[in-house]
Amino acid sequence: MPAKAPLRLGLHFPHFNPTSASASEDESGSKHPQLDRKSEKNALMSTLVTNEFFAQPGRGDDVANLLIEILGESLQHDGCEIIRIVRDQDDPDHVAGVTQWTERHNFEDYLAWRTERGFTATFEAMLTRPFAVHFYDIAYFGEGIASTRTTQH
Repeated sequence: MPAKAPLRLGLHFPHFNPTSASASEDESGSKHPQLDRKSEKNALMSTLVTNEFFAQPGRGDDVANLLIEILGESLQHDGCEIIRIVRDQDDPDHVAGVTQWTERHNFEDYLAWRTERGFTATFEAMLTRPFAVHFYDIAYFGEGIASTRTTQH
């Protein structure tokens, strides 16, 4: 029986340099890529930012709709790469923005710009508590087999 060709998944390693990588084995014998930390440290990395909005009961639609309404301006702000507005499937009054920025300061500048124009106060008037912002470094990004579906709606 002829050998099957290996399955190739569309994985994306934004800062993975195959010339500076090696493989190591874990206890099960599986090999995992290892990055040369010296070269990774100098790579430009995007910042993933989450903004969580906990709306007053019944105001989740208002929060989500306002985020969508200002989306065009937000996407044009310096350093903005990606914006997703998501809603908790179990709590429609819990809305979040999942965004990606070239650098952390780009989001901080954006938030200051929005605050100067009164949008922060507008959002907070609809919330049960101040919105929460979290900053993440992207350690890994991989696309699964179903990633060919469109992500914009």
